[in-house]
Amino acid sequence: MHLLLKIIPKKWLITLALIVMGLFSFLLLGVVSIFIAAMGSDSGTGTDTGDITYTGEGQVMNVSPDVLKWEPTIRKYAKEFGVEPFVALMLAQMMQESGGRGSDPMQSSEGAYNTKYCKSPNCITDPDYSIWAGVQEFKHAIERAGVTSPGDMDHIKTALQAYNFGTGFFDFVGANGGKYTKELAIKFSQQQYQKVKHTGMYHCLRPEAVPYQACYGDILYVDAVLKYYQPGSVVSGGGGSPGSGGSSGSKVADVGRQWIGRSTYVFGGGRNTNDIARGIFDCSSFVRWAFEQVGMYTSPIGAVSTETLNKIGTKVSANDMKPGDVIFFDTYKHDGHVGIVIDKNTFIGCQTNKGVSIEDLNNPYWKKVFSGHVRRF
Repeated sequence: MHLLLKIIPKKWLITLALIVMGLFSFLLLGVVSIFIAAMGSDSGTGTDTGDITYTGEGQVMNVSPDVLKWEPTIRKYAKEFGVEPFVALMLAQMMQESGGRGSDPMQSSEGAYNTKYCKSPNCITDPDYSIWAGVQEFKHAIERAGVTSPGDMDHIKTALQAYNFGTGFFDFVGANGGKYTKELAIKFSQQQYQKVKHTGMYHCLRPEAVPYQACYGDILYVDAVLKYYQPGSVVSGGGGSPGSGGSSGSKVADVGRQWIGRSTYVFGGGRNTNDIARGIFDCSSFVRWAFEQVGMYTSPIGAVSTETLNKIGTKVSANDMKPGDVIFFDTYKHDGHVGIVIDKNTFIGCQTNKGVSIEDLNNPYWKKVFSGHVRRF
């Protein structure tokens, strides 16, 4: 090696050294870039699942208390499997599937992810397992359908109908224009029913299906689910929904003004119709009542609390809050008080010593207990 160095001209050695250093620097830069990209991929606001990132969140409407009680379980598995923005849609789906009742609330027995129980309807006897399997079935359906967000209704309709019919519906749609229509659902049901009619195991679930002899699955399944669901894109868009921060969001803020000066704060009040008729509320029951007046079911009347409300909808920046958003305060505990935003400076709520009143957010007390938690239902 020493002899080789003596033979090679010095200027060549210098050039070679510079080339080696340049290559090393290039490789090091590449490694650092990959590391930074990997770190950055975890910092987004959406839910990342494979190559798809879902953002935003829809709203569930008018579902029963039996369904809402499963929201924490659905959210747990939705978060685990990367579909948390679709919790509202899965709650709507559960409302149609079972109303939240029974031991198989997601009706997952016949699905591919049930490997523990038999494959006949209602074989699953563990509601937690039903939801675990159902969330995965749902994830598979929206991925196969190409759903991009909770507001991507064209693809969501395909995913929902395939959840009901089975995955064969994806291929059928693909071969017939690539987009869900009710006519395609009827045609697919007709074809499949002819194949299994002889078994005597299938009958029309709805009278509307009888004239078509479309008795395989539920041809109106999509409409049945979506009547409980407000798409995510509407919430974040310019039009807004009755309770959102859009252009009509002030309806939910205004509806409670009727109780100013004629209501009473009672901790635990407002959880039955007699209390409400007399204007008796606490902070969370007042918010629940106000949203119900504009057509949004947020919590069971007897079980609403700041802890149920602080998990609904989407968290937004305090700088971006709009009329109709829900605002939380750290009073006697974290998120111990709740109200409805009127504008950037005021909110309406049921206050301990006043009943329903409009409060100034610049008041030193409210400034002290406000930590920035605002949600858009």
